[in-house]
Amino acid sequence: MRQEAAAGIIPPAPPPDAPRPGGTPILQVAGVSAGWERRRVLREIDFALYPGEVLALMGRNGSGKSTLQRVISGLHKPTGGQVLLHGQDTS
Repeated sequence: MRQEAAAGIIPPAPPPDAPRPGGTPILQVAGVSAGWERRRVLREIDFALYPGEVLALMGRNGSGKSTLQRVISGLHKPTGGQVLLHGQDTS
């Protein structure tokens, strides 16, 4: 595997319908909306993170990356939706 990485060979991604590793999600964001004052920044965000997965959050400046991270960490209250950490609602 190291030799492949050193050679720049990237292993193929699993097919989109491949079973998720680990069964139940560690983190689940369901229908999360949030914003600042009267500006709505996040609109119904949905995703789940399963054991063994890695998630990258990318976007332009002002697209809501930090707001989403603040909602997930509990520093900002969402205006809608749920954040579940190991099945427990943290929102």
